[in-house]
Amino acid sequence: MPILTATKSRSQTDEERRKRELALLLLIALLARDLDRTAAQTANGTITAAAGYEAVYQALYQAHSKAAILGVQQAAGGAAPVTLLQQFNFRVAAQATESQRTFLRGFITDLEAGRYDAKRSGGEGVQARKRRCALYGQRLNGTANQAWLYGMLAKGELVLWRLGKVDRDRHCRDCIMEAEQGWRRADQFTRVPGDGRTKCIVNCACSLVSESGNEAFRLVRE
Repeated sequence: MPILTATKSRSQTDEERRKRELALLLLIALLARDLDRTAAQTANGTITAAAGYEAVYQALYQAHSKAAILGVQQAAGGAAPVTLLQQFNFRVAAQATESQRTFLRGFITDLEAGRYDAKRSGGEGVQARKRRCALYGQRLNGTANQAWLYGMLAKGELVLWRLGKVDRDRHCRDCIMEAEQGWRRADQFTRVPGDGRTKCIVNCACSLVSESGNEAFRLVRE
């Protein structure tokens, strides 16, 4: 397996890191917007439920693919070898998209049933629909972190689950348990911040950091 390397100065690395974080934030926002647009079309009957499902599924896969690329680049400290980008991109994007298939079916069913139609009795309204779409966008943070973790596996570095700088009682128990395990090999992690597998779901303030000081993505700030 190719080894990821980085030879740039600290200032260059920090600047590129900020650009990747901004790119991920933009990707999250664009996915939420696109999903809500398709959800609205599905809800009002402009497109069929089947077409809506397919459109959302493809949008999710494309967005997770791009998030995975950002994660590998973050691990590399810049541009990563094409072989690694291809290897982690497909694996992480496919896993992330498949993990949301059941939720996606439920979402489409809710749209058909008029759950977000404020004119219907019990309808939750458009803002509730937008919030649900936003959750799909925020899940991209977990995908970027998973790809970053694969990058650390390629580099052979130990990784630490670092709690966000908030009061300890604001952290979910899952995150505290992860942090208490200390430094580990990348293949010893069964979840990453923001992947939805902790009780805080996608609202995780934690991050992953390697022994060389390379930090993954942490989009929930203190």
